Amino acid sequence: MNKAAFDQLFRDHYSDLVHRAYHIFTDQSRAEDVVQDLFLDLWKKKDRLPEIDSYSAYLRRAVQNKCFDQLRKDKRKPTLQSDIHLDTINKPSLSIEEEIISQEKVSHIKQVVRTLPEKGRTIFMMSRAEGMSYKEIAETLDLSTKTVEYHMMQSLKFLRASLFCMIFLIFL
Repeated sequence: MNKAAFDQLFRDHYSDLVHRAYHIFTDQSRAEDVVQDLFLDLWKKKDRLPEIDSYSAYLRRAVQNKCFDQLRKDKRKPTLQSDIHLDTINKPSLSIEEEIISQEKVSHIKQVVRTLPEKGRTIFMMSRAEGMSYKEIAETLDLSTKTVEYHMMQSLKFLRASLFCMIFLIFL
């Protein structure tokens, strides 16, 4: 698909797709973001797209799937935030020594993450900080899911070893 054909596809279907996404989200901004993300994804894999008989049907289904994926992500986020909130309520306050050790752990983890190789650090941050799934990371970085899994495994192994050394030194 060349640029002119893609531009025409965008112009022909954008407003209808935003309208469909709006019915799911009832938020114009989110609807536009989802449709723009859909077209960005399409452009990235324009050379790998199968023969499509009806772009209209394909795009309607794709925007619907993208909206539902976004809703699933949104559903996970509040649960994680409420779990964190409950954990802080139910935990007794830490002693000064425990608080210092906790702060040192966080500082140490940030420092270790900065020393990870670039690709491993990028994948780790996308997974842990942005909450992306391995599949989403793979699509975003144009990698296989197995490659993402490998880099995460290596990063986590490195972090565990580093934390073990730090905790060992603290207790010496």
